[in-house]
Amino acid sequence: MEIKNLKVLGERAAEILFPRKCPLCLKVLDEAEKMICKDCYKKISFTKEPLCMKCGRPLKSEEEEYCPSCQGYSGKIYFDKGVSLMIHDESAKKLLYDLKYSNIRENAKFLAREFVRKKYKEVLSWKADAIIPVPLHKKRYKKRGFNQSELLANELAKYFKIAVDSANLLRCVDTIPQKELDKSKRKKNIENSFKFLDNIVKYKYAILVDDIFTTGTTINECAKVLKKSGVENVYFITMSIVSE
Repeated sequence: MEIKNLKVLGERAAEILFPRKCPLCLKVLDEAEKMICKDCYKKISFTKEPLCMKCGRPLKSEEEEYCPSCQGYSGKIYFDKGVSLMIHDESAKKLLYDLKYSNIRENAKFLAREFVRKKYKEVLSWKADAIIPVPLHKKRYKKRGFNQSELLANELAKYFKIAVDSANLLRCVDTIPQKELDKSKRKKNIENSFKFLDNIVKYKYAILVDDIFTTGTTINECAKVLKKSGVENVYFITMSIVSE
């Protein structure tokens, strides 16, 4: 029997012994529900227009172009544009929490698939040379064993056919987790905590990938480093964004 056929049989056997469950309600999925049950899918708040032309945060009216956070940001915004898949509500929190802390990698596959379904054309128009996941500090990476942003970047790259660069953007300072700080302290906490290995590669357009966009300080600091290294345009993709 061919290796390919053996692999298919193995996958089918695994599905019988360990049936796929919905990542939100844990109900066993039927054949038509590949990654999430129909009821839970309806509960996900996918982002839709009107959105901020800079960070992609939902706007209250179509007359607005930029969200209050981008308009009132204290300092320079280095990223050129970003887009997120979901509003950061309870459904989004569970999908990302289970990916990040329980290593449920099927969630990365589901999120990447849904992102491509809804945002493919926009990201394709950026004509990026590389997808760059926001890095973890080596201590945190060693403790967790993986970087959730890298998992997401790898899944997205399969659809966009863009190379993933996980080696050259480094987190050189083991900062306090941003979620533990209020908005006023996040910017200071993340300053000068990243570096890019100069003269290794040169990109014209790059896409940063992270799981959550809250205040944007982490993405902006990464974008600043990339711009200083010579990248002309820096875009970003996140799976969820905190609405105002």
